[in-house]
Amino acid sequence: MRFCVVLFFAIVVVSQCSAAKKKGNIKEGDNNYYTLLSNRIDAFVSAPDAIVLFCVNNEQCSVSKTIFNLLAAEEDQLGVKFGYFDSTPDYAPILKMLHCQMGDFAFFQNGELHNKIPMNQIKKVSDLRDFVERSAHDLLPEVTTMAEFEEQVRSCNGEYSTVVYFASKQQNEELEKSLLQMFLRYDNIFQFRAMRNPDLIYEAGETENTVKVYQCYDHKLTKEFTHTVTSDIDALKQWILHKGMPFVTKSSTETIRRAIELFGLCIVVAIPSDQEDTVIPQITDIAKKLDSAGFVWNSEVSLKDSFIDSGATGKVFPTALALRSINEAPIVWNEKHKFTDPHITKWIRDIQNNEEELFKKSAPVPPVTDAPVQTLVYDNFVQTVSNPKKPAVVLFYGRHSRCPDCYNAMESFQKVAQSLKKSLSTSFYQYNIVENYLAQPVTRLPEIFLYKDDVIARFPDRAFTPSNVEKWLRSYFPRVHDEL
Repeated sequence: MRFCVVLFFAIVVVSQCSAAKKKGNIKEGDNNYYTLLSNRIDAFVSAPDAIVLFCVNNEQCSVSKTIFNLLAAEEDQLGVKFGYFDSTPDYAPILKMLHCQMGDFAFFQNGELHNKIPMNQIKKVSDLRDFVERSAHDLLPEVTTMAEFEEQVRSCNGEYSTVVYFASKQQNEELEKSLLQMFLRYDNIFQFRAMRNPDLIYEAGETENTVKVYQCYDHKLTKEFTHTVTSDIDALKQWILHKGMPFVTKSSTETIRRAIELFGLCIVVAIPSDQEDTVIPQITDIAKKLDSAGFVWNSEVSLKDSFIDSGATGKVFPTALALRSINEAPIVWNEKHKFTDPHITKWIRDIQNNEEELFKKSAPVPPVTDAPVQTLVYDNFVQTVSNPKKPAVVLFYGRHSRCPDCYNAMESFQKVAQSLKKSLSTSFYQYNIVENYLAQPVTRLPEIFLYKDDVIARFPDRAFTPSNVEKWLRSYFPRVHDEL
């Protein structure tokens, strides 16, 4: 009986393993690699050493698959599992999870990405073998000739800054591993290389046991920075990030965060599409001179709404915002000044010295009408709400497309103003924070404040219905008029 149970259990395990293999890792004809499905790729890359080719079926991919298949025949000798992942409808989240892109050869160790290389850099089997061996030992790609050095580093063929480790005779394994990890995180900014041959290092005019950043922008080598290797690898990494960050790049949440992280200040520039050819070189020159701020840019169309919400008028371009932190309100370019080199440079330096002049936009002061609710703007806000003779009730609101509750709140506010304008000696106002500098800090939109010289009440967190607003106001006005 025991034998039957054991045999049954063994059959079940074998059948389950076979089913899993058919579902996830499928041998493809005479190929030496596994074709991976998205629901099993995580299990495959969890092997001690595994390499995956991510590519769409095209001519370049066909060449890479041939090279891949030839090296995969050496799987047992190399001790590496080989897998191929083709594009599928759900490939994007898979690649994002694995920090890879279509067109990558990616090397994994125990489920973590350890190295990757674009497939267009793998021309032959020996290139891929070299990549696998380097990846297994945490080694950077090596520059072995001066021709390679000129082509890959000094020519600035790509939009990358290149970091070169000029190695000493004694390999610094911890440093190379750290640089490799930096590459995986910042692969859209840096490429990393190592030069190990002492004679070649001498020929290049460099010094052993140093790290050098070759900073490129617009396919031109703009600056070179050298740092002697010390035991403080974290400090060296921060130095690389600061010196290797592109001066100017297209805006995204990630590039803004990175600029703030590296420089402590990010300048976001909104540019009319017909002025990109002049403004981008302009801000690049300013960035080079300052070397203390990260610049990101995008088109006026892409950034206009965000700029308006941040305090710009949305009528003057090019313009800019300065960010010290993602969580702080941006500093708005003073639209009274022309967008020229001296003004931009002074503005940035003033921000860095905490001496900036705040730009406070205001819509034109409107004429007084018979409407129950008047329009208030920044230029007459303080004068109006500070009037000791008459309290003021102000509704702060934003763009209805971004504040769906604002429309209903305005309707309720209009009804209350119409109902109470004769029984209460007060004035009702509406204040558009999109068109005006935010004169009163608010924690939500819509927001209602009651003023007499200073804020004396904020509408509580409840529904903006006419009855709620009226009840709230009546509870305050007897006290207000007693004081008057």
